[in-house]
Amino acid sequence: MTFLPSYFNSEFLASGLSNEFYDFITQITHAKNKEEEGHHVTHELSHLSSIMGSPDISSSKMRDYLIRLMHCYMLGYDIDFSVIYAIMATQSGENEYDRRVGYLACILFLRKDHEMTIMLINTLQRDLKSQNDLDQCAALNAICYIEHPDLSDNVIDLVLKAAEFPKQIVRKKAIAALYHLHHQSNVPFERIESTLRRALEDKDSSVVFSALSIWRLVLNETNATQYEDLLPVFSSVLRQILEKKIHKSFAYHGVLAPWAQMDCLCILTIYQKASIGSPKEVYHLTMDCLNSAEKKVDAAYAIVLECIQLLSSIDSLLVSSLSDESPFHIIDSYLTASNHNLKYLGLKSMSMIDHTFWKKRWLDGSLLGAALETSYNDDTLISLILVILDTILDRDILFNLSSNVLTTLFKCHDLKDTCHLIGSWYINKLDTHYVDHDSWFIETTMTLLFGNYIKEDMMASQCRLLKSLIAEEMLGEESDNHALREKAVDTAFTLLKKCHSNHHSPSLLQLIFWILGEYGHLSDKQSQIDIMGEIQRLVVLLDDDYLQIHGLQAIKKCILRKKVWLSGLKGILREYKKSALPEKQLVRLRSLFISIRDM
Repeated sequence: MTFLPSYFNSEFLASGLSNEFYDFITQITHAKNKEEEGHHVTHELSHLSSIMGSPDISSSKMRDYLIRLMHCYMLGYDIDFSVIYAIMATQSGENEYDRRVGYLACILFLRKDHEMTIMLINTLQRDLKSQNDLDQCAALNAICYIEHPDLSDNVIDLVLKAAEFPKQIVRKKAIAALYHLHHQSNVPFERIESTLRRALEDKDSSVVFSALSIWRLVLNETNATQYEDLLPVFSSVLRQILEKKIHKSFAYHGVLAPWAQMDCLCILTIYQKASIGSPKEVYHLTMDCLNSAEKKVDAAYAIVLECIQLLSSIDSLLVSSLSDESPFHIIDSYLTASNHNLKYLGLKSMSMIDHTFWKKRWLDGSLLGAALETSYNDDTLISLILVILDTILDRDILFNLSSNVLTTLFKCHDLKDTCHLIGSWYINKLDTHYVDHDSWFIETTMTLLFGNYIKEDMMASQCRLLKSLIAEEMLGEESDNHALREKAVDTAFTLLKKCHSNHHSPSLLQLIFWILGEYGHLSDKQSQIDIMGEIQRLVVLLDDDYLQIHGLQAIKKCILRKKVWLSGLKGILREYKKSALPEKQLVRLRSLFISIRDM
């Protein structure tokens, strides 16, 4: 009884489907796992295969069965046995609805060059000859999806004739079917070109807009100079839309025919890139379109993006001469928007614009750095920001970006892939653009490494680089007074104090121990006692025997310089003597123990 209310709701009653269909959908929807779903679907397929061949199956029941099979197909189950019944439904369905369901099933079930597709061609020919617009539309829809070597020769003439049908819905679908036959079945374009040209001047706007989409594809695939004479036609269509000379039913959220506008703008961009037409005329038309979409929403955002792309294809000097202010000011609000979709639009537009139109905050990286911080949880935005930064990056921008990068990495610490993306990018750029290797370089690199923001192999490589720089004093003017080594010690000590677990990179911890052991005495801020205390604290926390050895070696060097050690160290060494370490490491421990005992 619990399902009775659902059986009689308006949507189910209007569908004309059976209670058995509803029960099946309910079962697979409520399945708790794939195994249970498979049990229900297998049982249903077995049941359908046994009854669909019965001679007394009505057209409406066959439609019900095919819809169930489509659900099984979408769930990934084999329904090959039902292909013949789908084809039969297109041939013998009692009404347009039944035949349309048959065509939909054929579109899904018939794979490319399926051997049974040949059986469908006669039905397609019959429906294309019909004066019933619904039958023609069903056949034209199917042609756009079915691929078979014998299809084009048998239907091309009928599709060309359908492009002249009195009802615009049939002409629209015929245009799409013609392009499919050209693209998939190698019908020569010359055979359909005149029909596609006439469609651009059709009395119904919907047919014109359908033809725009096809021509955009054609121009992308061929040389636009072949169709130079069509440029005024495309410009005229866009002008008619902007001047509101089409029916208001084409409006979407306050924007007239947005998809047609985008097609026109894309086509004009293709012509501009091919140096066809007057850039000045295109500029004024584009600006009218941009101003029309500026304060609107939804689809208008896509129009703005297409306008920016078109303007960026025009010579920058010409654009500057035609306007007192930059035509790209419109994207300012998008770049600072909190909505990530709008910010993406702004960044995408920014990436298209010539740098001569960039504002100071764009060029110095400050805007992009701020955008990076606010986009920490959006990999798409982050990837785009990094791509744009690559076009302007230099030493100063890298320096200014450091705080933004570190803040972003801290915010997305739990998003490992994002951290690796940003951290690896910044480290690589430091190596490429920041060749001074000064104190700032050492501090920034070590801070980045400490956060585990990059993968271990890169971590080990960077640690080796830092060790080499510090050891070999490849430090420029700072090497004389050990300023860089002192900064390395202070940074290593600061990071060491933040270590409260053994989850940090072994490569980095080894580097920290080495720096503090070799050069800890150079720091004016930290005493040897403080350094030994922090190292000793971490050694107790570590689980890795070899890292403990590195820590103890650093302590040993501090002891030899200071001639003093901290309480508790002898107890640690006695405990470590029980450890099953290799003999070589035990020798190092014993030498440290002896040096303490002899003091």
